[in-house]
Amino acid sequence: MSTVRSNALVYLTDTPFLFPFAASAYQMVSGVSEILKALLIFSKKLEACTGDADKELWAKYKEVARALRRCGVENANLLKTLVELMRATFVLTMAEPSDLKRVPEIQVTYGRFLGRLTAFVDSCSTASSLLLDLDQQVSHALCYPPVIRKLVLEAWLPIIKHCSLFTPSHRATMLTSGRDGLRNIQHQLDQLLDVADGLKDAAFKACLAFRLDNALLKDIRKRSIYWRRALERSTTIVLCELQDAIGRIVITSKKINSHASSIYL
Repeated sequence: MSTVRSNALVYLTDTPFLFPFAASAYQMVSGVSEILKALLIFSKKLEACTGDADKELWAKYKEVARALRRCGVENANLLKTLVELMRATFVLTMAEPSDLKRVPEIQVTYGRFLGRLTAFVDSCSTASSLLLDLDQQVSHALCYPPVIRKLVLEAWLPIIKHCSLFTPSHRATMLTSGRDGLRNIQHQLDQLLDVADGLKDAAFKACLAFRLDNALLKDIRKRSIYWRRALERSTTIVLCELQDAIGRIVITSKKINSHASSIYL
């Protein structure tokens, strides 16, 4: 899973006591975006391979598409809450001591954030299970007889691709790179679940810091105005980047939904 790391994110990563979840949020953005794009690529290969000939296979794909679209939607909702949380936290770091009575509001926002995180994890788990079913159904519906499979997929096809002798059939492509694409999506989902576990732990610890006392906020206020302004600039940039990412994920999720609604069912 690749991760785009802006200079602003690097700065916030150097102050993990305030935003320990910033880097994980970027990982989620990258992972979800790659998954949704990979699904669109897979659907084109499946369409080229089967057309409207296999209703059951397309029905299973539609289940997966809906499940992964839900992952995208839940991720966007999670990021929106995270942006709200980061903004509220940062406002408190710049507030006057008399405003510390607003600290409990942060805990409420953390509660919403953890709820969104749970919904996202559930959506990933559901999609992961459906992906396994789709992979098995692709293998069953399109497989060659054993002897031909060994010759075509294991012997001839690698040579054909290496030498660029001719273009493999859509069926052979689906059974090789198509299924590889499904496995890659599965791997990305597993990585996202790992990131979500780390994010939940980081969010809990950050919330605990606000719940126990106000030492964290007081420490930040003791720092120089230059340090705090640098933190302000970096936070603003990261929030803008996350907002842009939310927009992209929503757009791609809508494409998934539109395509799943228009397929052969």
